[in-house]
Amino acid sequence: TWSEMSSLENLSLGTNNLSGELPDSWSALINLEKLYLDQNEFTGTLPDNWKDMSSLFLLHLYINRLTGTLPEAWSNYSSLRDLSLRSNLLSGTLPPSWKMLQNLEILYLDRNSFSGSLPDLWSDMRSMRVLHLYTNE
Repeated sequence: TWSEMSSLENLSLGTNNLSGELPDSWSALINLEKLYLDQNEFTGTLPDNWKDMSSLFLLHLYINRLTGTLPEAWSNYSSLRDLSLRSNLLSGTLPPSWKMLQNLEILYLDRNSFSGSLPDLWSDMRSMRVLHLYTNE
């Protein structure tokens, strides 16, 4: 099981035509630092419990078929620096609680269906260097 791979630091599964939902059980990968799942056929929502992957600093989920909203629980990703969710089917508003992502430097949310405005509280995200939000509602 995935919980037995607790020493895993880098998992690269991009461009493999993988499908299905993102496994909740991967939250047991507490030493995972880099996770590449881009350019696949993943569906479903972003798992709330992935916030337990406390060492994660790079998460690439771009070009999949993920739906739902941005999880409020992910505001606890204190180590996250690079997050790419572009080109999915994500929707809803941008969560103000994500202002807690103080180490986040790169955030790609373009080519989804987000609506509303950029939360004022996001101005507290002092480490942000790249923010892409184009081609949303």
